Amino acid sequence: ATIVETVLSPTRGYAKLDEKYIVPTDRGLQLADYCNRAFPTLINLNYTKEMEDSLDKIATGDLALLEYMNCFYSNLKSIIDNTGEVGMTSDLTEKLCPECNSSMVIRRSRFGKLFYGCSNYPKCRGIVGID
Repeated sequence: ATIVETVLSPTRGYAKLDEKYIVPTDRGLQLADYCNRAFPTLINLNYTKEMEDSLDKIATGDLALLEYMNCFYSNLKSIIDNTGEVGMTSDLTEKLCPECNSSMVIRRSRFGKLFYGCSNYPKCRGIVGID
């Protein structure tokens, strides 16, 4: 329930409820794309199975918890350290700036509200509200 609340949170802007369906927003699709590229070993179909297998081994005593956690942490740290190489080009949206016709990116105001801002900021200060 908490995950669904977070995904549907208007301040996060990841998805909207359309009748009874959860529909991703541009921001949600960009985040999913980024996570798939930046964390391929964590965002895949086998990850849950592998983790459950490891937890079963920990429960039966065939794998030490500390050993597993150290391995998990070092892998996660390595992945995070390398995320800068992935790049954030997916931040660009298909929306065009009304002032200079450049691509726009999703930004968050200091009050938490999402909006489209020109990718040429601060040269161009074009903005468009997000519904």
